[in-house]
Amino acid sequence: MINESGPRNSEAFEFFSKSVFLYLGLILLFQFFRFYLFQNLVFTKESFSFFELFQMFLWGLRFDLCVVGFLLFPVFILFLLALFVLNNKQAKYAFVTGYIFIAAMYVMTLLVYYFNLPFIIKNSSFGIPYWMRWEDYKSLWDLSIYPSYWHFDYISEFHSYQLILLVLFTTLLSLFIGNFPSLKIKKTVPSIVIYLLLMVLMARGKIGQHHIRFEDSRFSKNNIINELSLNPLWLIDKSKEQLSQD
Repeated sequence: MINESGPRNSEAFEFFSKSVFLYLGLILLFQFFRFYLFQNLVFTKESFSFFELFQMFLWGLRFDLCVVGFLLFPVFILFLLALFVLNNKQAKYAFVTGYIFIAAMYVMTLLVYYFNLPFIIKNSSFGIPYWMRWEDYKSLWDLSIYPSYWHFDYISEFHSYQLILLVLFTTLLSLFIGNFPSLKIKKTVPSIVIYLLLMVLMARGKIGQHHIRFEDSRFSKNNIINELSLNPLWLIDKSKEQLSQD
């Protein structure tokens, strides 16, 4: 049995709580750029209904939570190891490993948005706006498979949205030095069970027979609104050949 009030228990829950809040910070960034792109690509240029806008943010949040749910699992495993397996010194190394992993996910998210923002803005004028898929990332380094609308030079140009991206990431990184309330619910085991169930629900994206799917984002006749409801990290391993474009 583990000591409910021991220092290792307290440090483990502090680590997990901080990890959760750091990932929730990414959701704010996801939703901010969803609104930013909507305002610039749809709001003043194309017709839409407020119900479609609500659906965009609702399904967007579900795709975002799905991403965060999966990203939380490695941290959750380190949290469990620190509680039940590792000694105090090993647990501290586990916490450092967890924070390094989260920092790496922040860097990956920064890069994904750095390439995606100019990509989706540029191609919206062609009537083919979509978040980059894996083959698009590969095309950055293999000029022979560039689509005709994919021009490399504009990535080197600095735009206002890239400045906004850097400012937001700098702000979010300040969360690493913040203190957050513990997410422990009185007893350790019930807390673990509740958080595991929540992560599974987040990773599934919805309750029902099927987990959240690409088809869930196809609720509007406006292709840009449909695409903005998706999360670019969720789409990395998806293929354009597998996803029918409207």
